Parts: sequence; C-alpha cells; structure tokens
Amino acid sequence: TVIIPTATEITAAEAAQIASTNLSPDVIRVNVAGEVKQPGTVAMPSNTTLNEALLSVGGFNERAEKIVELIRFNPDGSLTRREIEVNFKQGIDPQTNPLLSQNDIIIAGRSSYTKITDTLSNILEPIFKILNPLRSLF
Repeated sequence: TVIIPTATEITAAEAAQIASTNLSPDVIRVNVAGEVKQPGTVAMPSNTTLNEALLSVGGFNERAEKIVELIRFNPDGSLTRREIEVNFKQGIDPQTNPLLSQNDIIIAGRSSYTKITDTLSNILEPIFKILNPLRSLF
C-alpha cells in the first residue's frame, strides 16, 4: 500500500516556490486592459503577482474602479473569471493577490462615477452639437 499525503493548504511562500520551479517558464505574458495607464501585453517573471502586473503598466488611471476581473485559461480548456478587489499593500494571497499564469487577462473596469459621466456625455453630446451653431447667433 502506498500512502500519498495530501496538502490541505499551502503558504504564500510555498506558492511562490512552486511557481518558480523548473517546470515554470522564466517569463510569462499577461494581458492588462481597461482603465490602466499603459494597457497592453507585458512580459513578467513567472512568479509575478496581480499587483505587480498592475504596477508594471503604471497602475490605475483616474477613471478606474479598484476592482479588476482576472480571466484565466485553465489547462483543461475551461475559462475561470473572477473579480478581485485590489489592495497594493497585500502580499501574495490566492484570493486577493494571486500569482499569475501564462496568458492571464486582467481587466480594470470603470468606476461608477465614470460610467455615469460617460453615459451623460453620450446622451448630451449630440444635443450640444446641434445647439453650438445657434450660440454664434447671440
């Protein structure tokens, strides 16, 4: 009989060590989109956290909500999506500052205030375009 012990939970340090094993690539590509200062694909070390990836693109812009969506393609072909409230003071944590994997996608959404002002702008802009020539008459 062979007994294989099962780990119930690993520490943040163990997670970082596992991520940096020889099985992991030296560099991963992560896509960061939405309300960040420099959106795009970034090359990061394999043991990079969510916070580190966000900081590498300049952090959030002034329109951002401090909650991001992390989209991950799993090895079995399935897709995992989850929202994470960002706290830049948080260390490695699977729930609030997870280690990233190859081709992860991070989307920083717009704040509620930004959504409202964008909607109002879309509604009012055509009206102002019509009224603007009338201003020159007065």
